[in-house]
Amino acid sequence: MIECFRSVAADGSAYPETCCYNGIKRTIRENSVSELKDMMLATFRRERICAWAADELNLECPQEIPTAELIRFADRLDLESSTRDSFIRADLAFLAQDKEDAPRYSAVEISWTVGQWDIDRARRNAALIQQATGIPTLAVAAGHRYEDHLDWNEVTWVQLTAS
Repeated sequence: MIECFRSVAADGSAYPETCCYNGIKRTIRENSVSELKDMMLATFRRERICAWAADELNLECPQEIPTAELIRFADRLDLESSTRDSFIRADLAFLAQDKEDAPRYSAVEISWTVGQWDIDRARRNAALIQQATGIPTLAVAAGHRYEDHLDWNEVTWVQLTAS
């Protein structure tokens, strides 16, 4: 559901309209339907990748972890500023259940071409989520292809296709 609102300044002038779609807040320029479409499409893609990754990992009922929750995790860990900023901007994190109904987090890095940086970030984010929650966390790199000679240790590959 899209919720939009416009604030009014003390002098009576209107600020640009702000819209919120599934927790994503964005200022929208006057009469800019394309910005709303972009916001909805980005959310749809994240939801689709979340479901796709969970299926590939044999997990059920995936629920994306909102940024606010990642911030709470980061606060528990007292992270250095640059690590904290990078962690709370993770491409995707979700909580699901394995086949025995045990909870499992997943930390997913998404790139068209996955490189070592993506793999290292997925591994780091998974370790941080697990440290903050005590719940086993999978590190996942998702994309259309990956570079040669990568260290996949403890990171699962999920190939995204155009269909």
